[in-house]
Amino acid sequence: MDALAAWARADSAATLSPEHPVNRALAEASAGTVPCLLQSDLGRRIATIACAPLRARLDLPLGWHAIEDEAHLALFEPGRQVQIQIGLIERRGRSEAAVLDTLELELCGRRPAPDVLRLHHGGWHALALRECLDGRVPLEQYHLLTPGPDAATLTHARVLATPQRGAEAVGLAEALLAGLVFDACRDAAGATATNETRPGLR
Repeated sequence: MDALAAWARADSAATLSPEHPVNRALAEASAGTVPCLLQSDLGRRIATIACAPLRARLDLPLGWHAIEDEAHLALFEPGRQVQIQIGLIERRGRSEAAVLDTLELELCGRRPAPDVLRLHHGGWHALALRECLDGRVPLEQYHLLTPGPDAATLTHARVLATPQRGAEAVGLAEALLAGLVFDACRDAAGATATNETRPGLR
């Protein structure tokens, strides 16, 4: 079984259709649109999308929503207990640790006393903010950095999950980041996208 199949929430790619009610509502609210769906493999329970803001192709488990804007790809499951946002960050001469320093300063300035942890394993660096609050709901927030499409860029995944789902959510984010294929989306998306799969495409 494919590693991503463990996170599948459905047996079809319906959540990646622009006509799904959730996706249509987000598009009407100018929150973003569904990325180009390249293919779905129902047997492996994964779908492959071309993501313009990441300049990459990646596989997703079925049953997850994917919405992209000019800068980010947002992924969430029905119920939204786990949400993952992936984007690119310019290094500007900074190390991964320095980028995390900036994120920590920004986040801790507007979060109620989170418990902060730093993690480093293999090619990724992470910042964990525990006991964050979203209104009255306790959440855990993780920021993962991995190499980007070039030496001047990092890939940044922001993971938001309930405490019970934190470890699972980070595991999925790691799998997604590991599967990114950079600079592979431009030709593939252009060859397969239609007005139906990519609203606004002409």
